[in-house]
Amino acid sequence: MGEIVIVDTSILLNVLNMPGRNEQREAVLTELEQCIDDGATLLLPLGAVLEIGNHIARLANGNQRRTGQGFSRSDHGGSGRGSAVGLGPVARP
Repeated sequence: MGEIVIVDTSILLNVLNMPGRNEQREAVLTELEQCIDDGATLLLPLGAVLEIGNHIARLANGNQRRTGQGFSRSDHGGSGRGSAVGLGPVARP
């Protein structure tokens, strides 16, 4: 069994490219992709998901919030496999 990596709110803010909270996006995406390639299991706490929802609800640009632009796909040019944020499957038996 590989490592278990906890994906907290600060990581998700970078993955989702949240305006004003994505200063380390490229480094975060690179590290997450490496974790996945190494067979790590990503653990996403429910609290982090709820906090992300609050950040999205508080976006100053209401149009971006309503359309979900920037939160439904990855623009980092990754491997193109897997989920909507380009991270791919993480749970491996």
